[in-house]
Amino acid sequence: MRISLQWRLLAAFVAVVLIAVAVVAVVSTQSTATEFGVFVAHSRRMQRRPLVMMLAQYYAQNQTWAGAQNLIGTNVGWIADRVVVVDAQNIVVADSANTLIGQLFAPSSADTQMEIQSAGQVVGRMYLNPSPEGAQLNTDFVQATTRGIVLAGLAASVVAAVLSFFVARRITAPVCALTTATRRMAHGDLSQRVKVASSDEIGELGDAFNTMASSLARTDQLRRNLVADVAHELRTPLTSVLGSLEALRDGVAEPNHAFIESAYEEGLLLKRLVSDLQELSLAEAGQVQLDRQPIALLEIVEGAVRAVAAEAQAKEIAIHTAVPSDLIVDVDMARIGQVLRNLLANAIAFTPAHGKIEISAHSMDKWVQGSVADTGVGIAAEDLPFVFERFYRADKSRTRATGGAGLGLAIAKQWVEAHGGKIKVESEPGRGTTFTFSLPQAQKK
Repeated sequence: MRISLQWRLLAAFVAVVLIAVAVVAVVSTQSTATEFGVFVAHSRRMQRRPLVMMLAQYYAQNQTWAGAQNLIGTNVGWIADRVVVVDAQNIVVADSANTLIGQLFAPSSADTQMEIQSAGQVVGRMYLNPSPEGAQLNTDFVQATTRGIVLAGLAASVVAAVLSFFVARRITAPVCALTTATRRMAHGDLSQRVKVASSDEIGELGDAFNTMASSLARTDQLRRNLVADVAHELRTPLTSVLGSLEALRDGVAEPNHAFIESAYEEGLLLKRLVSDLQELSLAEAGQVQLDRQPIALLEIVEGAVRAVAAEAQAKEIAIHTAVPSDLIVDVDMARIGQVLRNLLANAIAFTPAHGKIEISAHSMDKWVQGSVADTGVGIAAEDLPFVFERFYRADKSRTRATGGAGLGLAIAKQWVEAHGGKIKVESEPGRGTTFTFSLPQAQKK
């Protein structure tokens, strides 16, 4: 049988309250009975003290207890308790009940003892034994007090149970909401979010769930986009190649050099796209072994600049480098060269003619921080968080000729992070974009 968390919490709260009330009731009852007994005994002594003084005066005058019975008989009528007076040898010399005269007295635990002194000596004792009526009153008082404590405890338990119900419900309500939202997400509804109404652990759990849900929704959307983007990117070169082959098959086109060259370029584009996708997948899965070795960063930068020099010259874009020759990095030269080529290609694509690109780097403790800054059109603020995602295009109308397939920056990010570094982007529309990355600096031997 399944018992919900709410009822288990309620049972735990009620059990704790009942145990606490029971302990308080037992301790209070015992303490009340004890303290009340002490109070009654003390009160009895204070009320009977005049009789003790009278007996002490009687003995001082007569130097004997003879006749003490008459004194007791005429002076204790107003006292409800039984009064027994004994001499120094504990022999009864006076008894308000007139039954123990001359006998050795054995006091009971209920008797209250009061010493009788004369000339600084104890000449006798007076014992007060509560009457049945007085004892019954004491018992009734203790019982009434106990009943009051028990009733108060029961009332407190009922109130605590009601409050515990609402507290348990308030605690478990967010958990129930999380459970419901999780079940709906399991059935494919990734739009589920929970309301966070507190900043405690439950609130943190709700925030974590909402963050996870947003991440899952984003990942699912990226997955869908990836399938669509891959299909779109592959369709164009495939269509071109198939169209060329059909034209040749139907005799519509002649297999001249220009025709074959065009089909060949489309094939190369298709191969490069598939290769980039495979490389990116391997990098994300951590299945690529890096051939790391110490090398001057300037050497990698110069190789990347030579690779894109033709495109830069075609748009009359100047590329400046400010990289110290003694900056040695511990990297895979081919992979970091690809990172720089991708960043430079991206900068050239979005920098107008006669623009400028600057590559700089400097040492930062155990890292080398490099940057590629351009004077291009920039990236809108709403697009910045997504520029490193596969197939993402800030310009939705961008074609392959103007911006590629949208894999360059995603690959650059994977290779930088594979070396333990980080890459980020800063941009201002109309003023340019700066990509900053960090690479491990080779340790000097």
